[in-house]
Amino acid sequence: MTHPKVKRVGCASVGLLVVMAWVIGGGLVTPAGTAAQTEQTKWPPLFPRSGATKVLETDRIIVWDQVYTADEIVHKHIRDILVFAVEDGPIRVSTPEGVLSAGAERVGEVAPDHGGLPRVVGYFKAGIGPHSEALIDPDRPRRYFFVEFKGTEPADCKDWSSAC
Repeated sequence: MTHPKVKRVGCASVGLLVVMAWVIGGGLVTPAGTAAQTEQTKWPPLFPRSGATKVLETDRIIVWDQVYTADEIVHKHIRDILVFAVEDGPIRVSTPEGVLSAGAERVGEVAPDHGGLPRVVGYFKAGIGPHSEALIDPDRPRRYFFVEFKGTEPADCKDWSSAC
């Protein structure tokens, strides 16, 4: 069920995201560098998780439609990701110990209007985390598309993730 305040994204928008991910993903054929790991905990991956729906999976990418929830699941990113904002409501980002990240309460507060079109948030390398993100205001849902690039898992991923 779609959240009543979340805009629907047409097939053309999703298609554009997939094409952009495919083009960008074409240059990602070698594994990412390793991430430093000091703790002994193995963290779950970013996906699957509450509020996320797998939209597409190929031999090179996985596309997730994420409507953020109040659930705080501490995770670590096992793959490189390309992120597109569709709805940019505020979220809280915190460490496994519950310490808020700098500016975490304001993440998503200032988002220029793009005429209803998705906007690129950024490209993030595997190994980010551990951290959690949670929706702050249920009246202002955050909806993002995440494109995970297969084959970008760091060599030491099995040392810090339960998904490798």
